[in-house]
Amino acid sequence: MILTIPKFYRDVLLTISSFLKYGTDNYLPRLVLSFILLSGRLSLRQLGQQPLIESRHKSNVDRLFNNSEFNTKKVFLQLFQLFFHQQELPFARRWIIIFDTTAKKTKRRWHRRRGNGKRGGKRRLRRRVSNCVQYKKRGKTGTGSQANLWVMGLLITDRGIRIPLPRKSYYTKEYARKHGLKYRSQIDIVVEMLTHLNVPKGVRVILLADSFFESKKMDTICQRRNFTYITPVDSHRCLGNKTGKNNGQRVVSLFDELPPRAFTKITLNHSNEQFASFRRDSGHRRKVIYYAYKKALSIANLGQRSVVFSKKLKIEGRKRSYSNKALLTNNTQLTAPQIIELYELRWEIELFFKELKSYLHFADYNFEDFKAAERWVDLVLIAFLLLEYVRLQKLILLKSSKKKNLLLQARTPQMIEVVRADVNLENLNYLKTALKTNYRRQFLVNTFSKLKLVA
Repeated sequence: MILTIPKFYRDVLLTISSFLKYGTDNYLPRLVLSFILLSGRLSLRQLGQQPLIESRHKSNVDRLFNNSEFNTKKVFLQLFQLFFHQQELPFARRWIIIFDTTAKKTKRRWHRRRGNGKRGGKRRLRRRVSNCVQYKKRGKTGTGSQANLWVMGLLITDRGIRIPLPRKSYYTKEYARKHGLKYRSQIDIVVEMLTHLNVPKGVRVILLADSFFESKKMDTICQRRNFTYITPVDSHRCLGNKTGKNNGQRVVSLFDELPPRAFTKITLNHSNEQFASFRRDSGHRRKVIYYAYKKALSIANLGQRSVVFSKKLKIEGRKRSYSNKALLTNNTQLTAPQIIELYELRWEIELFFKELKSYLHFADYNFEDFKAAERWVDLVLIAFLLLEYVRLQKLILLKSSKKKNLLLQARTPQMIEVVRADVNLENLNYLKTALKTNYRRQFLVNTFSKLKLVA
């Protein structure tokens, strides 16, 4: 329950959205705190009624999301820039940037045609959100479910602060043609994000992505900007001959040619990891065993690159099995253990997606207009970025190293509880002040009388 919004949160959100007006009011602080504090499935009615003192009808919230002047992307960029004005935040060493695509699935639902409600009548699909791509090929409805695709980037600093990059929407060819937009593939979108990324002087950037993004375009932009990238080798990528052209032999086929004695055992745990500060865990990570072999190879269309052939040991009861993966990088200075440990950090973006969907209502929207869905996703990212900004401010103020470590290890659920504690304290202060006057007391009685206390 939010009676009123704490001053710190209101000041930050109003500062980054000073240009944003809807009528005579600015909805942003109320909306962002509702995304953070509400649990369960989020609806427009809950978004409007969560702040009791400043509640609004759900129709107002719906019109807000469909208003072209509600520029949430610009608000996100303003909050994004706040991190780079913090002198205490170390930017002078290394960034790890992870790219991946996430989807919001829209299930195909059948309903009876009008005037034909009898059993056995013809059925048709309900209207679904625009700009959908086919997500799965199989399903009870035949051609599978539909989904909106979002290309996301996650920046992790030396101290473990996670900063999501501005989201990019993937437009289908049909949607782009209909709205006069330029069609871009997912790889083109990532290349565009890397091209416009502002990197401070002296910062080394390491890019992590899955095999889908392993391409000539990715290699070119990383070489031009002096970025290191690590990706699994595409299953169709071949070796190059003396002129650099395709010789017909796939890189992954070399696994069968390597003898077992060529692989070196690598054991990773929390005590010997070089990049543990980028991983947000409690320090009780179990050890992981790899067998790796690093080799410099001529890759078709890419040139001379380092490839690490790794086998991860899996133990299930008495059974032992190995999962093979060939990791490609343009940095020949990295060792095999470093490459494997760095690529393990790619899982951080999967945890990031899970937190967005489980705690910040990423997949709760149900708009027919895709632009409204984009504004919803922007608000989710603003809420996540605000949690990281609160973490950073508290780290600056704390003096105890133990409390700092606990705050650094806290994930999104724990940071939500930190914000909830601040809001509850503000609620108590507001009640103490309001109960001193008859007018305020009557206002509180009228406000609480409107609550639905019984389900």
